Amino acid sequence: MKKTALVKSAAILVVVAITLSCKLFFGSGSSEYTGYFDVNNISFHTDLADSSSGYFNLGNENTITLSGVKGKTILYVNFNNSGNEFSTGGTSLSCRKLTKVSGLDTSKNNLAILAGSSSDGVTMSRSALEESIPEPAIKNFVIPETFVVLPGTSVSDRAAEGQAKTISDFTVNKSRKQIYVDTNRKISTFGIKDATLRGMASGANGSGVLVWVINDNYSDSTSSGNKVTGTIAQQVAEKFIDQYASERQVLGSESDRLIGADSRLESNSMEYTSDTGKLVNIVIYDIAGDYNSGNRCGIVGYFYSKDYYQKSSLYTNVAKYSNAGKYFYLDSAFCNYDPQIGLDESDDTKVFPGTGNVSETAISTLFHEFQHMINFNQKNIKSGASPATWYNEMLSMLSEDMMKNALGFTSSSVYKDRLPLFNNYYYMSGIDEYITSNSVVSYSTAYAFGSWCARNFGGLEFITQVSTNSYVNMESIIQAIKSCTGKTYTDRQLFKMFIQACVFREPFASNNGFSTFNTNETPSLTTNEGKVYTLNKINLFDPDFAFTVNNKKYTGPVIFSNEVGPRTMRPHGFAIHYAGKATSDTITLTFSTKINPSEDVMIYIQDSFKNYQ
Repeated sequence: MKKTALVKSAAILVVVAITLSCKLFFGSGSSEYTGYFDVNNISFHTDLADSSSGYFNLGNENTITLSGVKGKTILYVNFNNSGNEFSTGGTSLSCRKLTKVSGLDTSKNNLAILAGSSSDGVTMSRSALEESIPEPAIKNFVIPETFVVLPGTSVSDRAAEGQAKTISDFTVNKSRKQIYVDTNRKISTFGIKDATLRGMASGANGSGVLVWVINDNYSDSTSSGNKVTGTIAQQVAEKFIDQYASERQVLGSESDRLIGADSRLESNSMEYTSDTGKLVNIVIYDIAGDYNSGNRCGIVGYFYSKDYYQKSSLYTNVAKYSNAGKYFYLDSAFCNYDPQIGLDESDDTKVFPGTGNVSETAISTLFHEFQHMINFNQKNIKSGASPATWYNEMLSMLSEDMMKNALGFTSSSVYKDRLPLFNNYYYMSGIDEYITSNSVVSYSTAYAFGSWCARNFGGLEFITQVSTNSYVNMESIIQAIKSCTGKTYTDRQLFKMFIQACVFREPFASNNGFSTFNTNETPSLTTNEGKVYTLNKINLFDPDFAFTVNNKKYTGPVIFSNEVGPRTMRPHGFAIHYAGKATSDTITLTFSTKINPSEDVMIYIQDSFKNYQ
């Protein structure tokens, strides 16, 4: 399964057709580039340890001269290399920008540039762009509290009681139970509901899944709206158990033990301590009771680690609503969802018509949430760590990514859902940041970064290493890359390599060996169960990932004019700017003085391109 896949980076900066000498002037506050050179030997221009980065790092200098660049497009990036945001004054006043150029045509040159408040066909209005930020139609539930699992065995550990619970103890349409489910859209209040077992499936080694449908959301005849049939429930059971062992093979396993009131694991398996044993429970109902409420259905499904706690009267937090087992929650309406119509349709009967088959959206969400259950074991329980939201969600979206083909999805894909949003709003969230008020952008950014990492540093093996190593967040990613490739990068290096992949467009990037999403170095994995997991090539600049503003489509990440930038530079956030097109062989760029020590400016040179349709 393991394959060493390195980022392809040229040893020299490929911007001209001949090799000339390199001249650098540090004392004068300027530098000159002439032709090719080996950036490994010029630390001033790069902080990437792995050969050529394909860009110039301005450092503390103000002026740079480039030769051999006639006809090339010049871009630059402002990057916040700190974990703290800083204000830009709305017009990049506190960010560095070009103050003087020579040999450069600064007109638009067939590019759509994000300007101030005007819109003239190829100039995007920032107000129009930012006013289009969507309230996410499909909302992701983020666990609002962190549970700490202490080492050792629970002092209140319960002895094994009777026979182990197995799937043979349950019968479809006959087994019943009462289940705690949420009662509001914040998933902060809970109540008891009656449920009946409507689907079940067994797997290898005693594994199995039980699908419970809250009685209020069950129909004997037709699956539509917020009601599902037994057929839908059985499909959910079979689709889950079909991929269950394979996803565990890649990501690691979930825990089979409950947690006591003292926050320590019980010594006995759930087989004896949970009323559903170590079987997976999927509860289908109208999450938040929001179907056709005017707010529209929002949450497709979720995992909540509260259910890993034994039932106890001692809890003062949400664990008092534990169902004491392995539980997922799946929205009944979204089981009937038609993604081709989407949630912007006013008539819910059209949005959730039901086709007789469970929706791809519901199943994709189910495996997204399964990652969260596994992550709770691998990171919180085993490592005693608390993964950041962006990192945890990144892994869940990578799970969707790798399983798309195995699940046979035709209309759903995480990259088609997330990458247009990333291209549109990337500058509004840092690379390793989760913003509650702007979660739709943070999700998209986390996926973009994770998908780039996976496609460049080991594919499926990278995902395995990130999920199962004893680290979290960027340290987990760094260690995973080291395990897969033998190379050690800093987070700063990785951020800049990722930014490079967002700047250098195709086919220029691939043709010149620069970092890209569009790589074949991610071999398929055939699991022990014969499921084929793979990561498809992604061209970030493809029309499939375009975004639309004022009825015009734009490809690739938003490009700012020189005069305008984000209102704030997010922690480890960046903004791409257009400098111009070189009209002469030698050009000179002069930037404003560096004010914020956390800001880096990188300069990129590539072939001319068009970024709108």
